Amino acid sequence: MSLAGGQYRGLLTMDLRVIDAVWYSRTASSDDGGFTPGWWDDHGDLGMGEQVNFSVLDADDSEVARVQLDVKSDWGSGYGVSVPAEGFVEVYKIDVREDRQRRGLGTAVLRLVKAQYPGRVFIAFSEDADEFWRAVGWREYAHPKEPRSRHLFVARQE
Repeated sequence: MSLAGGQYRGLLTMDLRVIDAVWYSRTASSDDGGFTPGWWDDHGDLGMGEQVNFSVLDADDSEVARVQLDVKSDWGSGYGVSVPAEGFVEVYKIDVREDRQRRGLGTAVLRLVKAQYPGRVFIAFSEDADEFWRAVGWREYAHPKEPRSRHLFVARQE
C-alpha cells in the first residue's frame, strides 16, 4: 500500500511492506539505520496472539519506519476497556528513523497500518510516548489500580 504526498511533508510516496519473518529482520543490527537501539533484537516469544511486522519505505526504497503489531491482542481489560471478539490490533512497537522524526511520519504510518485492518480497534501501550499518542488523537486510559503502569491508548473509530 502506498501513501501519496501531501499527508507527510517531505516524502512523495511511502510503501508499507509486510516483513515475512517471525521476528523483524530487515537489517542486521538494531543499531543500524537510526532506529531505537535494542528494540529490534530477537527477544524470543513475547506471548503475542499473532505478530505482524511492517517496514515503511520512502520513494528511494530507504527504510524510514518500522511497526510491529499483535493483531489478536486481548490486553486492555484491566484498564476498563472491553476487548472486541476478534481482539485488538495492538501497536506493539512503532519506530520512526531518528532523522525523520517530528515531521508527521509516525501519524502517516499509523494511517497506513490502520488501513490494512478496516473496522478493527487499535490500541497501544505507551512507552514514554504519551505525547505522541495524544497528538494522533487516541483516547488515553490510566490503569485504575496501578497508577505507575503504562497508559493505554485506544484509536478513535473513523
